[in-house]
Amino acid sequence: MPRKLTLGLGIAGLALASTTAGAFYWDIDMVDAEFVRAFEAPMRDLPEDTISQGRYVKNYDRMTPQGQTLANPYPQTEASLALGSKMFDIYCETCHGADGKGGAEVVRAGPGINRYPVPPAMLSGPGNSPQMRSDGYLYLTIRNGSSLMKGYDAQMDDHEMWAVVQYIRTLEGTAYTPPAPAEDPE
Repeated sequence: MPRKLTLGLGIAGLALASTTAGAFYWDIDMVDAEFVRAFEAPMRDLPEDTISQGRYVKNYDRMTPQGQTLANPYPQTEASLALGSKMFDIYCETCHGADGKGGAEVVRAGPGINRYPVPPAMLSGPGNSPQMRSDGYLYLTIRNGSSLMKGYDAQMDDHEMWAVVQYIRTLEGTAYTPPAPAEDPE
Protein backbone atom coordinates (compact mmCIF):
# COMPACT_ATOMS: atom_id res chain seq x y z
CA MET A 1 0.00 0.00 0.00
CA PRO A 2 1.21 3.45 -0.70
CA ARG A 3 2.49 5.36 2.27
CA LYS A 4 0.01 8.26 1.85
CA LEU A 5 -2.94 5.86 1.83
CA THR A 6 -1.72 4.17 5.00
CA LEU A 7 -1.29 7.53 6.73
CA GLY A 8 -4.78 8.63 5.60
CA LEU A 9 -6.37 5.39 6.88
CA GLY A 10 -4.53 5.80 10.18
CA ILE A 11 -5.82 9.33 10.67
CA ALA A 12 -9.34 8.24 9.69
CA GLY A 13 -9.10 5.37 12.17
CA LEU A 14 -8.04 7.72 14.97
CA ALA A 15 -10.87 10.12 14.18
CA LEU A 16 -13.39 7.25 14.23
CA ALA A 17 -12.01 5.89 17.50
CA SER A 18 -12.18 9.28 19.17
CA THR A 19 -15.87 9.71 18.31
CA THR A 20 -16.77 6.37 19.85
CA ALA A 21 -14.88 7.24 23.03
CA GLY A 22 -17.65 9.72 23.85
CA ALA A 23 -19.97 6.80 24.46
CA PHE A 24 -17.99 5.42 27.38
CA TYR A 25 -19.59 5.58 30.84
CA TRP A 26 -16.93 7.90 32.25
CA ASP A 27 -17.62 10.55 29.64
CA ILE A 28 -21.09 11.57 30.84
CA ASP A 29 -21.79 15.27 30.48
CA MET A 30 -22.71 17.19 33.62
CA VAL A 31 -26.03 18.02 31.97
CA ASP A 32 -26.92 14.33 31.81
CA ALA A 33 -25.62 13.48 35.28
CA GLU A 34 -28.00 12.85 38.15
CA PHE A 35 -27.63 15.18 41.11
CA VAL A 36 -29.56 16.51 44.08
CA ARG A 37 -29.90 20.25 44.54
CA ALA A 38 -29.11 21.69 47.96
CA PHE A 39 -32.17 22.41 50.12
CA GLU A 40 -34.43 20.83 47.50
CA ALA A 41 -36.05 18.48 49.99
CA PRO A 42 -36.96 19.22 53.61
CA MET A 43 -34.54 18.05 56.29
CA ARG A 44 -35.37 14.80 58.01
CA ASP A 45 -36.34 14.87 61.68
CA LEU A 46 -33.91 13.48 64.21
CA PRO A 47 -34.62 9.96 65.46
CA GLU A 48 -36.23 9.79 68.87
CA ASP A 49 -34.00 9.97 71.96
CA THR A 50 -31.18 11.74 70.12
CA ILE A 51 -29.70 15.13 70.92
CA SER A 52 -28.55 17.46 68.19
CA GLN A 53 -24.92 18.57 68.48
CA GLY A 54 -23.17 21.67 67.23
CA ARG A 55 -23.72 25.33 66.55
CA TYR A 56 -27.28 25.05 65.28
CA VAL A 57 -28.79 24.06 68.61
CA LYS A 58 -30.79 27.00 69.90
CA ASN A 59 -29.46 26.67 73.47
CA TYR A 60 -25.89 26.82 72.23
CA ASP A 61 -26.18 29.99 70.14
CA ARG A 62 -24.17 32.89 71.54
CA MET A 63 -26.93 35.41 70.75
CA THR A 64 -29.69 33.69 72.74
CA PRO A 65 -30.33 34.39 76.43
CA GLN A 66 -29.29 30.80 77.18
CA GLY A 67 -25.95 31.40 75.45
CA GLN A 68 -25.45 34.74 77.18
CA THR A 69 -25.97 33.23 80.63
CA LEU A 70 -23.65 30.22 80.25
CA ALA A 71 -21.31 30.15 83.23
CA ASN A 72 -17.83 28.72 83.42
CA PRO A 73 -18.09 25.35 85.23
CA TYR A 74 -14.32 25.29 85.95
CA PRO A 75 -12.75 27.29 88.79
CA GLN A 76 -10.07 29.80 87.88
CA THR A 77 -6.71 28.54 89.11
CA GLU A 78 -3.09 29.16 88.18
CA ALA A 79 -3.14 25.89 86.23
CA SER A 80 -6.25 26.87 84.24
CA LEU A 81 -4.78 30.31 83.44
CA ALA A 82 -1.56 28.63 82.27
CA LEU A 83 -3.62 26.28 80.11
CA GLY A 84 -5.62 29.22 78.73
CA SER A 85 -2.42 31.11 77.94
CA LYS A 86 -1.00 28.07 76.15
CA MET A 87 -4.19 27.55 74.08
CA PHE A 88 -4.34 31.30 73.32
CA ASP A 89 -0.74 31.20 72.06
CA ILE A 90 -1.52 28.22 69.82
CA TYR A 91 -4.91 29.16 68.37
CA CYS A 92 -5.63 32.86 68.97
CA GLU A 93 -2.34 34.74 68.83
CA THR A 94 -1.87 34.26 65.09
CA CYS A 95 -4.79 36.61 64.34
CA HIS A 96 -5.47 38.53 67.57
CA GLY A 97 -1.82 39.19 68.47
CA ALA A 98 0.20 38.26 71.56
CA ASP A 99 -1.32 41.06 73.63
CA GLY A 100 -4.82 40.62 72.16
CA LYS A 101 -4.77 43.99 70.41
CA GLY A 102 -4.89 42.57 66.87
CA GLY A 103 -2.49 43.27 64.02
CA ALA A 104 -0.77 39.88 63.98
CA GLU A 105 1.30 38.72 60.98
CA VAL A 106 -1.44 36.50 59.55
CA VAL A 107 -3.77 39.48 59.26
CA ARG A 108 -1.29 41.84 57.61
CA ALA A 109 -0.77 41.71 53.85
CA GLY A 110 1.72 44.59 53.85
CA PRO A 111 2.51 47.81 55.66
CA GLY A 112 -0.83 49.31 56.66
CA ILE A 113 -2.78 46.77 54.54
CA ASN A 114 -4.99 44.12 56.14
CA ARG A 115 -5.68 40.82 54.44
CA TYR A 116 -9.31 40.90 55.60
CA PRO A 117 -11.85 43.71 55.27
CA VAL A 118 -12.11 44.14 59.04
CA PRO A 119 -9.25 43.38 61.43
CA PRO A 120 -10.05 40.78 64.08
CA ALA A 121 -11.78 42.00 67.19
CA MET A 122 -9.43 43.48 69.71
CA LEU A 123 -9.39 41.33 72.80
CA SER A 124 -7.70 43.90 75.04
CA GLY A 125 -7.03 47.59 75.34
CA PRO A 126 -9.51 50.45 74.87
CA GLY A 127 -12.66 49.55 72.94
CA ASN A 128 -12.14 45.79 73.18
CA SER A 129 -15.05 43.45 72.57
CA PRO A 130 -14.76 41.10 75.61
CA GLN A 131 -15.64 43.92 78.02
CA MET A 132 -19.08 44.04 76.38
CA ARG A 133 -19.59 40.27 76.19
CA SER A 134 -20.45 37.61 78.75
CA ASP A 135 -18.24 34.59 79.40
CA GLY A 136 -20.85 32.39 77.70
CA TYR A 137 -20.71 34.57 74.59
CA LEU A 138 -16.90 34.34 74.46
CA TYR A 139 -16.96 30.58 75.03
CA LEU A 140 -19.52 30.03 72.26
CA THR A 141 -17.56 32.28 69.89
CA ILE A 142 -14.44 30.18 70.50
CA ARG A 143 -16.46 26.97 70.18
CA ASN A 144 -18.58 27.82 67.12
CA GLY A 145 -16.67 30.66 65.49
CA SER A 146 -18.08 33.84 63.96
CA SER A 147 -17.92 35.54 60.57
CA LEU A 148 -14.27 35.03 59.51
CA MET A 149 -13.21 33.16 62.65
CA LYS A 150 -13.49 29.40 62.56
CA GLY A 151 -14.78 27.40 65.51
CA TYR A 152 -12.29 25.49 67.62
CA ASP A 153 -14.56 22.81 69.09
CA ALA A 154 -12.65 20.13 67.16
CA GLN A 155 -9.24 21.33 68.38
CA MET A 156 -9.98 22.10 72.04
CA ASP A 157 -12.13 20.42 74.65
CA ASP A 158 -14.55 22.34 76.89
CA HIS A 159 -12.04 22.82 79.70
CA GLU A 160 -9.47 24.31 77.30
CA MET A 161 -12.00 26.69 75.74
CA TRP A 162 -13.18 27.89 79.16
CA ALA A 163 -9.53 28.30 80.16
CA VAL A 164 -9.03 30.59 77.14
CA VAL A 165 -12.02 32.65 78.32
CA GLN A 166 -10.42 32.90 81.78
CA TYR A 167 -7.12 33.97 80.20
CA ILE A 168 -8.83 36.60 78.00
CA ARG A 169 -10.37 38.08 81.15
CA THR A 170 -6.84 38.69 82.51
CA LEU A 171 -5.90 40.89 79.52
CA GLU A 172 -5.98 44.69 79.80
CA GLY A 173 -9.47 46.16 80.24
CA THR A 174 -11.51 43.01 79.64
CA ALA A 175 -13.59 42.96 82.84
CA TYR A 176 -17.26 42.36 82.01
CA THR A 177 -20.02 44.26 83.76
CA PRO A 178 -23.43 42.77 82.99
CA PRO A 179 -26.05 45.29 81.90
CA ALA A 180 -28.56 46.38 84.51
CA PRO A 181 -31.95 44.72 84.12
CA ALA A 182 -34.54 46.86 82.42
CA GLU A 183 -37.06 48.44 84.76
CA ASP A 184 -40.76 47.82 84.22
CA PRO A 185 -42.52 51.05 83.24
CA GLU A 186 -45.63 51.34 85.37
